[in-house]
Amino acid sequence: MKRILFTGIGLIVGILFSQVQFAEGGRARVAALTQDSATISRASSPTDPVRITKMRVAGIDVYFGQPFTGNENSLAGLIVDIKNTSDKTIVDLRLSVAFEGDGLTTRKIHLPLSYSGRLRPKETAEVTAPFANLGSLKAMLAKQGRVANFRRGEVKLQLAKFQDGSVWVKGVTLGPHNPRTLRRQRI
Repeated sequence: MKRILFTGIGLIVGILFSQVQFAEGGRARVAALTQDSATISRASSPTDPVRITKMRVAGIDVYFGQPFTGNENSLAGLIVDIKNTSDKTIVDLRLSVAFEGDGLTTRKIHLPLSYSGRLRPKETAEVTAPFANLGSLKAMLAKQGRVANFRRGEVKLQLAKFQDGSVWVKGVTLGPHNPRTLRRQRI
């Protein structure tokens, strides 16, 4: 009985503590989900060739799973810092932030993020959400009678292309195209 009580109290304290954010100067403030707050979570795989090291919205640091002040307009200022954790040079990288869709269907709506250029092992790069994509995404959804819930997003790596011709997609690394069969083999 005591064990269950202490476990329950520990769980409640953990939940409350997870909602505390420390502001400058060490002062703590409780982050409550309001109408102008949002959260971004991360979907990752142990085989991801990159790691997200930092994320900012409108110049303010954002942490996975923690509420921050923002709405769909602030997502135009989304900046994600990534680090190449693989042993290969990346030449093309595609990520997306997925949001729940409301309207005719409840499919996810993706805001694409991409990086093209050489990213050597252990190097970092900055990836931004293009403002034009957000505007065109909202216009396209309006034509379909759909609305995105931009208050809860999930960042996910979609694809990484490497300099040697291999690719990483959905947790799997595939080698370069076989010139004879034009197919890729799992590495």
